[in-house]
Amino acid sequence: MGFGFGMFPLLGTTPLLCFLVALALRLNQPVIHLVNQLRWPVHHAMIAAYIKTGARIYGSQPMPFDPEALAGFPFHAHYSWHASRSRFGLPVMHAVTAWLLTLPVYATGLYWGMRPAIRWLANIKSTPAPGSARFSLNAGATPAPALAPW
Repeated sequence: MGFGFGMFPLLGTTPLLCFLVALALRLNQPVIHLVNQLRWPVHHAMIAAYIKTGARIYGSQPMPFDPEALAGFPFHAHYSWHASRSRFGLPVMHAVTAWLLTLPVYATGLYWGMRPAIRWLANIKSTPAPGSARFSLNAGATPAPALAPW
């Protein structure tokens, strides 16, 4: 879940999105955020792929990428919210559409790919170790009778 929702194509929104998904599904917050942070190199490369794939889906021209202009865009005072929305609104819609179409593929692939490892780890955790409270040499002995409530 952390990988799939962490691939949302708007920078800075993935921690909040992962938090809300983990909260709604009662998932382990530290683990989902760890996975969210570990996928950053893939995330940056996939944003461009999402924009181009979304443009292909909608049949429009992909946005030309100028890394210098894109990196300095938030720091220019002459850009307003309206200017940024008109310039980047369509590519964001393209990227989000492509992400929505690929999310089931990520989720299914990662689920079935990680399932054997997770089951193996769960089996190790559920096997009691000698000397632990759950491990007893008297495992087959009959339990003591319960005390009367009075």
